[in-house]
Amino acid sequence: MNVTPERAAKVINARLLKARFQALGVLVVGAVVLVISLVLLGEDRPTCGSQEMRPDEVCTSTRNNVTHRRSAEEQASSNSRTGWILLGTGVLLIGGGGAWAFGELARKRRVTPQQAAAGIDPSAAARSKSGGGPSS
Repeated sequence: MNVTPERAAKVINARLLKARFQALGVLVVGAVVLVISLVLLGEDRPTCGSQEMRPDEVCTSTRNNVTHRRSAEEQASSNSRTGWILLGTGVLLIGGGGAWAFGELARKRRVTPQQAAAGIDPSAAARSKSGGGPSS
């Protein structure tokens, strides 16, 4: 199969663009998770589903044919724990996605058809500049 330099450049650039969008997508998901966690942590009243609970109410939930009953105090603790877990997850997603996006945007450049014809791979060039390539 004979691949033209123009086609090779398009394929390489499409892969670079895909990786950039994936990294930015992780950042967006992290930001959404972070906002949800802050909303959960900011609630001062316990909720059962989407309904606010009064102090004398019991929250009943069924999962995998097992029914759980929680008082308003237990439900408030559960909601708070969920908020903290989501906060940590959001921070990890933003940190990891930010590092990934920085790496994708800082190191890799678009490939021209002339570079593709010469066999230049931008990811290999970035590895050789950082000393991560194979030694000769």
